[in-house]
Amino acid sequence: DEYDPESYDIQIVDHDGSWGDILGQIEAVSAVARAELAAGRPPCVLAVNGATATWKMLSQYAYDLATKTQRNQRILAEDPTADIDVGRSHWNAANRRHDRFVAMLRQFPGITVITARGKTVSATADNGQPLLVDRKPVKEYKVEAQNQLAFETTAWVRLARQADPQIIGIRSINPEIAIDPAKDKPRTMPGLTL
Repeated sequence: DEYDPESYDIQIVDHDGSWGDILGQIEAVSAVARAELAAGRPPCVLAVNGATATWKMLSQYAYDLATKTQRNQRILAEDPTADIDVGRSHWNAANRRHDRFVAMLRQFPGITVITARGKTVSATADNGQPLLVDRKPVKEYKVEAQNQLAFETTAWVRLARQADPQIIGIRSINPEIAIDPAKDKPRTMPGLTL
């Protein structure tokens, strides 16, 4: 069938910017998607734009938690611009929220698309130092989102303005279509659309 944008009912879902409302809107859209499936209609598509902003919000949440510790409050009382330690427990709290968000998207009764920004950065070795080959930094492409997001998706597609779309990874039990980003090269897909 030819794509006809007039034949689709597209709705933009607003939220108030709070974490609770974002999750609440996903729950509300999930209820609509379940009803559509129960009525025998095609699956709904939930597009979430974007994972980069979501992770920034959760990173701020971890920082805000850290500012409330007695130690960090003493440091900030002496110097309001001081760097403070965002401890593991604060990052764990942010990651738990992110895990719930991703679980809701994975359980969505339809198709979910989530966007995130990405960029080429210097690779980091296991010791935290820049990875060098022949004294030159190794470059790698990084998704600007929570570090496990790419592994949580079924398919990872990279879109760029000046290049053809690439499929970076596909999780599948079918070895003919599976792509492991750790060992397989991306597949360039000219003309690929959602």
